[in-house]
Amino acid sequence: DDEEEEEEPEEVPEIDVNDDPPAGSVYVYRGRETNSGASELLTFILAGGMEVEDVKYIEDSSDAEMRKALWDEECAAVIFPPMHDIPDFGPNAVKDLRAFVSNGFKNSGTILFLGSSVEVHVMNNMFGYELQQDYKPGPYYRNERAVKGTALEMLPTRVNELGQTQSLGVLQASMPPESHSFYDSFGSSVAMCVRYDLGRVCYLAQDFTPLQAMPDLEVQLESEDEEEAFEAERKLEALARKTDTWLAMMQGILDTPAMTEIAPEGFWDGY
Repeated sequence: DDEEEEEEPEEVPEIDVNDDPPAGSVYVYRGRETNSGASELLTFILAGGMEVEDVKYIEDSSDAEMRKALWDEECAAVIFPPMHDIPDFGPNAVKDLRAFVSNGFKNSGTILFLGSSVEVHVMNNMFGYELQQDYKPGPYYRNERAVKGTALEMLPTRVNELGQTQSLGVLQASMPPESHSFYDSFGSSVAMCVRYDLGRVCYLAQDFTPLQAMPDLEVQLESEDEEEAFEAERKLEALARKTDTWLAMMQGILDTPAMTEIAPEGFWDGY
């Protein structure tokens, strides 16, 4: 059979947010429950690709460690990389996480969970949701009503499936009414936020495992061996084509202003 020609990806524009950019620190959880290499890869993405100047870490799920981050006045967002187990949060850690989101304004008070089935369980346990996992094959389509007025509004109209199948979406019918699904397909959302008082609890069904080779490739790009450098450049360009929209979606979730109201029927008009 003839191989299908690869479609030209849509150009991913630079995100230009007409609001304050994330002005503080981004904290990354790197407790023992995170997948191997996940926090390091996330740091590389934030510091290298998104130019986040201040990436800090939450080392475990203890009350003291969580409070150190969540009571930091410079803390703009907390990101949980893909995890293989549910953290054993103490009672004060749970209260502090909820309070951090509840008191959020504009670009602070955001918690972003990335791409594993464990994350959905943590969101349910932490915030009282009844989210259900759901997998639909890509591509996934931009939800025009939900992205209006956000940093995701100018992103490509669709994004292809990428990464491991553990990166499951969320069944839209299980999402609270105050949710926004930014990208979805056949009732499965792969990029969504739920308004929680003044802040947001967000989920992106992506583990970014294809990017694990990127740090080594960037080193090879500087090699004196021209053939090695050329091959590294070719692979980096291929990775960029596959991951640019997903990375822009993540940045858009972190950069987007406070969630706005949309017509109730808009949420259910997903693809």
